[in-house]
Amino acid sequence: MQKGAKTYTEAKYESSELSRRLYRSASEAARRLEEWLRGASSFGAYVAPEVTQLRARLKDYCERLLFTAPLEYGRQAEELTWRKVYYDVVQHFKATKASMDEESMAELRAHLLSGLGHYHHLLLRVQAEARLDLEAHVDVPLLWTHRGLPRGCRWNQRQPGEDAPSPLPEENQPWARQASHRFLIALGDLARYLSELEDGEFNRWAELSARYYWQALALDPASGMPHNQLGTLASGNTFRAAYHFLRCLQSSQPFEGAQGNLLRLLDKNSSQPAPQIDRCKPSTLFTSSYLRLCEQFYTSSDTSGLQSLCEDCLSQLVSVLEQPEEEASLVFQAAVMAIICTDKLYKSGPHPLSSASAAFTLNMFSHVVATCTRLVSECTLTTPPRRHEQTAAGHSDTDASAVLEQSADPTLPEDTNSAATTNGWVLGTEAEQESSSSSTPPLGSANEDGDVLSAELSRIGLLPTVKVLCDWLLGRADIIGPCTQARTPLWQNLASLFNLLLPFISPAYPVEVALPDSATLFPLPEDICLQGTAALCAAHSKINWELRAEQCDECQLRLVYLVRFGQWLSERPGSGLQFIRGQFQPRVPVLTNGTSSPMPLSNDALGSGEGLGGEDERKRVMRSMAHLWLEQEVRDLEGQLGQAGRQAAPPPFLVPHTQVLCARLVHLRRLVASRRFVLVVPSHVISSLDLLKRESVGARESIRWLEGELRRGSRYVRSQKSHERLSLSPMKYPKRKEKEAWELFQILECCHHLERQCPRGGHPADRPMVTLLVCSGPPGAAGGLPPNAAALARTAGISMEDVETFAAKWLTVNVPRTQPG
Repeated sequence: MQKGAKTYTEAKYESSELSRRLYRSASEAARRLEEWLRGASSFGAYVAPEVTQLRARLKDYCERLLFTAPLEYGRQAEELTWRKVYYDVVQHFKATKASMDEESMAELRAHLLSGLGHYHHLLLRVQAEARLDLEAHVDVPLLWTHRGLPRGCRWNQRQPGEDAPSPLPEENQPWARQASHRFLIALGDLARYLSELEDGEFNRWAELSARYYWQALALDPASGMPHNQLGTLASGNTFRAAYHFLRCLQSSQPFEGAQGNLLRLLDKNSSQPAPQIDRCKPSTLFTSSYLRLCEQFYTSSDTSGLQSLCEDCLSQLVSVLEQPEEEASLVFQAAVMAIICTDKLYKSGPHPLSSASAAFTLNMFSHVVATCTRLVSECTLTTPPRRHEQTAAGHSDTDASAVLEQSADPTLPEDTNSAATTNGWVLGTEAEQESSSSSTPPLGSANEDGDVLSAELSRIGLLPTVKVLCDWLLGRADIIGPCTQARTPLWQNLASLFNLLLPFISPAYPVEVALPDSATLFPLPEDICLQGTAALCAAHSKINWELRAEQCDECQLRLVYLVRFGQWLSERPGSGLQFIRGQFQPRVPVLTNGTSSPMPLSNDALGSGEGLGGEDERKRVMRSMAHLWLEQEVRDLEGQLGQAGRQAAPPPFLVPHTQVLCARLVHLRRLVASRRFVLVVPSHVISSLDLLKRESVGARESIRWLEGELRRGSRYVRSQKSHERLSLSPMKYPKRKEKEAWELFQILECCHHLERQCPRGGHPADRPMVTLLVCSGPPGAAGGLPPNAAALARTAGISMEDVETFAAKWLTVNVPRTQPG
């Protein structure tokens, strides 16, 4: 026993010592590479033979370290490989691109191509070492279940005393899966760099890069990094880039740089002149106006002109929907962006913009449903379906029920998994959207007419958008009542669409069955594309993501879900939809010319959109819905705040700490956009940002934003003036070497001047004039504050608050705007 314990201890010590030696060797190789290139002025030095040999040695050390001690040194090895071997080379190329020749570009292209091969090798090796099954997630998985793979058989048949490498321990499985995710993102980045070397606007490398990013997203739907990279890849298409940045910020693990990327994109769109109506396509007009609207919704900025902007977007959406098949991807992305913005506003608390956003999303929902109704009715004009003749082609009733509900053994064929996952990527990329139009028809009838109708329905590209909007409404049942009171045409359009879809559903799928409470539904391509979106969590909780439906069944499953959603909707209190004698009917007809229609409109009238009041009716519904929500939220807000809350007023001056600008810039931008406060940036904070800009992305982002605001002469952002400093005596000052305390005292001196010397302009004497904004967290943690920061601020007579708490408190209260002097 003692000998065995000694052997184990020695083996553990040797493994740890080997890992340390490999890490030291890798660090030394990285240091020598950095020293070699420190004085390089041309790109030729980066591809010199000596440098290439150093990089090869560094890659070898990092790969050995990666699989020797993955949990201890895995992330460091990955970072060294990416940063020193590939990223630095590309950045130097971009910095000296003006002097590049064809030979240098060819050398860079060869270097990037070798990187693709290296990361493919790492991806295969991590599957081999960790025995990962990535089939249906990556293009080239390592198939362990197939014969002809001697390595897997060798491990299984290895003799007990044989000295051979063994797979990674079980506790390394999560690391291996995350490493595969990061390898796919690195492959996408390398392909994106190759696409930037091409002359054409669209090239094969850009498509390959997007494919790698979508595979990384399929491997880890909770990660926001793939969407951030997709947004960067789509920089030429502002609308699609904004869609991906919003998806990144909505994910469970958002990338911190996506916030700045999105705001920079929205600022760029706002600064451009509006496109001329007679010279642009309807889609161009819609995307420009819609991004302006999303900026107001997402940043919770000034609401002036919001009503007219919403009406313009809806009227332009009607023009876009006149070509539904060509613009199906655009409408899908617009609907998802509206859902995300509405969900963000509702989570931030009662706010007037949340009402307007919900009203706009429901109006968009109504227009999309009306267009789908027209398209479905056009399909039925050629050959009317007969539901009693429809049977599942090649399936019995039992088989069809098994397709819709989870079976006891959810194992599916391998080609099914691959096809369904690919569809999830296709739905998210415009480049491959056309392939969905030629998909196999869904479950059809036994006769030829039924097959033709099913094929026509599967080609209606707006039906996935309708399904997504239904998923959103499933989780926002609280807005059904105000929507019914506003007498919106949404209920009539939904009733018409559901009635038209009923004959297409196979008798094997009883529409009276309620939506399940457990995860038993099959995921559709739009569900896979939006997996991980927080706004759709209520609907996605009913999906079993391990299941995959046949491609020919997807359309039928979508129709069944829509009709069962109609059943669920008709049972909600206050709903404007009812299900009577096998038909859907609206409970409350739309007001037309100030009167209420006594009889329900026919399905033909609903499908064609007649009698809805045209442009005037659209504007009336929008105003009515927004007014109802505003009335309710004002009552809720008054009950929460009380009389004291209604009489309170915010301080006019805000002074940010350095860490707030680095880590919480989005909240400062929202506060400035509200035009209720004046942001005063201390000179010491500006100096600290200048020191941090080399190592902090947030510091660089803050500097760019402050420069832009000061350059255009913003009335709500300014820097500290030279005389705006008042001593805190008799408080004892810290020494300069106590960096956190010294910085706090310099900021408090600025706050002290603003509090004591600035004119109050009629404000009460007990009301604070300035608030110091800091980051949340325990004292001395990530906020960059000394442990006694709160006590120091109180002693100096300065109000200090967390920036997130401050923004949540004052951006949801309707207070007069500050007039800066």
